[in-house]
Amino acid sequence: MPFGCLALREGRNYNSLSEITDKYEIGQVLRAKEFCELCLAKDRQTNKVFGCKKFIKKDGRKVRKAAKNEIMILKMVKHPNILQLIDTFETKKEYFIIQELASGGDVFDWILDQGNYTERDASRVIKQVLEAVAYLHSLNIVHRNLKLENLMYYNHNNHNKVVLRDFYLSCFENGSITEPCGTPDLSGNPPYYDETEEENTDLHNRFIFCKIVAGEFEFDSPYWDDISPAAKALVCRLMEVDQLLRISAQDALCHECVPSNYPWVYSILRHVAEVLEYTKDEQLESLFQRTAWVFDEKYKRPGYGAYDAFKQAVSDPAILDCLDLTEEEKNVLIDNINRRLTPQAVKIRADIEVACYGYEGIDAVKEALRAGLSCSTEAMPIKINLIAPPRYVMTTMTLERTEGLSVLNQAMSAIKEKIEEKRGVFNIQMEAKVVTDTDETELARQLERLERENAEVDGDDDAEEMEAKAED
Repeated sequence: MPFGCLALREGRNYNSLSEITDKYEIGQVLRAKEFCELCLAKDRQTNKVFGCKKFIKKDGRKVRKAAKNEIMILKMVKHPNILQLIDTFETKKEYFIIQELASGGDVFDWILDQGNYTERDASRVIKQVLEAVAYLHSLNIVHRNLKLENLMYYNHNNHNKVVLRDFYLSCFENGSITEPCGTPDLSGNPPYYDETEEENTDLHNRFIFCKIVAGEFEFDSPYWDDISPAAKALVCRLMEVDQLLRISAQDALCHECVPSNYPWVYSILRHVAEVLEYTKDEQLESLFQRTAWVFDEKYKRPGYGAYDAFKQAVSDPAILDCLDLTEEEKNVLIDNINRRLTPQAVKIRADIEVACYGYEGIDAVKEALRAGLSCSTEAMPIKINLIAPPRYVMTTMTLERTEGLSVLNQAMSAIKEKIEEKRGVFNIQMEAKVVTDTDETELARQLERLERENAEVDGDDDAEEMEAKAED
């Protein structure tokens, strides 16, 4: 079956309504959307609450197509900034889609509640949206319905994680996409916007589309007066008509106004708040205002200023003296900055096979391994341990990930060259990489298992020897 073609309910094997209600307690309809109804669904076993979309088949072909489309797309995607699929059901009359529940409300409502929205606020959301869109584009999926109402805060206590929802208008990119798709609410027509003077809505829409196709737009005053030149430059590159010149979502993530280090700053301040037992959102917000926001504003780099200042504080804590913090807050902040941002050594590992079945045998292997060990430096000592002949594990610890990988690869090349001189064999079982605790735990299990097997073999030999003596 071609990529992107997913058959739903082949053979029309429908779910019964009782299958759904036995597993989930479906609540009352909370909201009706263009293609579906929204309600809550509580798992009867775990009591966990999810979001539920119900598509009514009799509402027409477009509704049925939207439901199938959303199910197909959601089954393919898994990303932290995309609302994840939990379950799907199809009865003779409806489609049910069970998803994670994003309880923090949409970004549009949050802006209305706040009354304002700063560039700093926007940069945090934009980064996450770009990451989700870049992921979708890597799968050749186009969302086609990006708007503030489809960006949800994950929960009320965390107005930092944003998730993307509603994929029923999404499609696979296969050349040019010519089908019109959009939200009338955003076109500037009455009754949504009273300031529109055009009496002819169709004429107004044509005017809007002509400006879009021509790439004509303005940064109206006073709304854009305080926005940085970098942010305006990014908007211009995203609005580029020529798709060959338009910046991609992946490249936009590298733009200077998109914060790349904000998660570090948030994690540090969140932990500071936990240590100080700040349980209210207002307390966390105040901590941000008196720390991260001060440096972002000072250096005019939203998302970067605070991170750069925190990094500098590792060696020069005095940089924090300008902050309006209590002595306790400052001490806890410095402690967390040191623990989170002080460079940590990483372990790099590679698994190799080295053997020589000729006259020199084990001596050739030892000589080859010594050639690898000679690539060690004082900063990056290399260790080679036997797993089980002919397999060996090579490791080094370093603060410089790239240099560590390079040194280990040089060592493997030296081993390969030396053993092949002796007509031996060399194979890489696992390329050099930074290993995690999970990798190390698995290696420890392997070594323990081999040691146990060797002990069993030794025991068998002892038993055989005793039997032989008894017979004598």
